[in-house]
Amino acid sequence: MIRSAHDRRRLALAAASSVTLLAGSAGARANGPACDGARIHVAGEVQPRWRAAIDGACSAMTTLPGIDPTAHVRMAAIDRDLALEVTLADGRFASRRVVSPDALLATLEALLVVPPSDASEVSDASEPRAPSDAKSGDGGRGERVSPAAAMGSTWPPREEPAPSERPCNGEPTTAIELGGGAGGRVAARGYLSASVAGFADIRVGNWLVGTLIRWDVIGSKSAPLVDVFEMETVVAGIVVARRVGLGFASLDAGLSPRLAVETQTFESGATGESSLSSTDVRLGAFGRFSFGKSALRPIVELDADASPSRLRRVVYLAPRLPALPSWSAGLSAGLAWTTP
Repeated sequence: MIRSAHDRRRLALAAASSVTLLAGSAGARANGPACDGARIHVAGEVQPRWRAAIDGACSAMTTLPGIDPTAHVRMAAIDRDLALEVTLADGRFASRRVVSPDALLATLEALLVVPPSDASEVSDASEPRAPSDAKSGDGGRGERVSPAAAMGSTWPPREEPAPSERPCNGEPTTAIELGGGAGGRVAARGYLSASVAGFADIRVGNWLVGTLIRWDVIGSKSAPLVDVFEMETVVAGIVVARRVGLGFASLDAGLSPRLAVETQTFESGATGESSLSSTDVRLGAFGRFSFGKSALRPIVELDADASPSRLRRVVYLAPRLPALPSWSAGLSAGLAWTTP
């Protein structure tokens, strides 16, 4: 004669175990529909020796009385063993490592069912039960302990973004960045100029793709064969860069193919003012430092570009004019704004 609810649970558990062990031997899958209905999730592949025991656990979850209806069970293989994590809707959980299929059902019962005392058996029969975690080291208070600590750091890690994809300095994953600045520039064959520049980038993780535009104005250069000489350059390009966090700042380092239009303006004798222009393809590289974590930040940028077609030859727009530069480099400072 069964005298208590605890005895009835034991009998139900034994019956569920017998039925599902026979079903498991016939080739039932460990993560099939029965497990889905029982709120059991099996992560990854498990060894065949665990399948029948897991099927038994799935049936037991639907037949055992006194189980919290919000309880969910996660299982995963660790070498030849099986890791369990039972989680309730309020965030409490308990973890165990099972070394034998024969012990799986008893372990789940210990985690999911709390046998009532004889005095409170009837009044408490309908109340949901929390996982029993008296062996977890929290004194039965239900305090949250990390699964890795409870399992001795052997629980399979949950999927997280790779370190290379995590944004630097707590920045949002995707953003639009706009900025610009002013500075000075030096170029081959003694050219000096002031410059203003701007950029617009789209950042995904720590990668940036965008465009830039730069205007080098009032180039200073000695030209003894003409009375007045000036040169300006307009540059537009595509930017591909990688962001690196430095703690106090972020560094965007990248490459930039560019198209440059150079215009030389001169006067000679009574001929009046004349202008000649040239278009050139350049390859550039840059490093841009941005300081702070606010949406509006100060920036400092160092960049350089070179003309592959001019590295081995000298190019003139006119015989009396200075040769065009084969490379240039500049330093600028300004501001950058990032979307929230």
